[in-house]
Amino acid sequence: MKSRSLLLHEVRRRAEGTPYVVTETESGFDVSLAVEDEQWWPLLRRADASAMTHHVAVDEGQETVRITDVVRTLTWRPDPRRRGEMEPVLSAGVAAGRLTGRSVSRTYQLEGWRLHQVAEETTDLSGGRTIVREVARDQGWLERRGAAERIGLVVGLVGAVGAVVTVVALLVVWWSGGFG
Repeated sequence: MKSRSLLLHEVRRRAEGTPYVVTETESGFDVSLAVEDEQWWPLLRRADASAMTHHVAVDEGQETVRITDVVRTLTWRPDPRRRGEMEPVLSAGVAAGRLTGRSVSRTYQLEGWRLHQVAEETTDLSGGRTIVREVARDQGWLERRGAAERIGLVVGLVGAVGAVVTVVALLVVWWSGGFG
């Protein structure tokens, strides 16, 4: 039988040295961007990162994990305590489910008449999810879709079926001369 504590321990170990922090919860654990840790602020600012949290629900009996991504918009404002410094602020915009995306920020410098790239920062929204998935796979856990993801798939499927029914109905009316 698989152990939730062993999964949590290994995810914490793999998250060391990354901008992610792992926090135990009642249903499992969360893997979040360490917005509170000032050492990551320059990276987060350059990459224009969002504050992503991966809620991981662990079911030891079924030997499954469910990962639900929650992203909050992260903006920067002047820090009133430190002149000239910026601090992160979480805004109210929230999206949940299975979220993927990549942000790329490039800096260029003009030398003579030529433009040269001098820096590039890439942020992957699913970085914390990747850590969890790799550890879970290595330990033999099965990944199941979270509730928000399942609801999204059902809504998408209902919409697709509705679109097909509408097109078929319009074709039947057209073939019968109803638009005549």
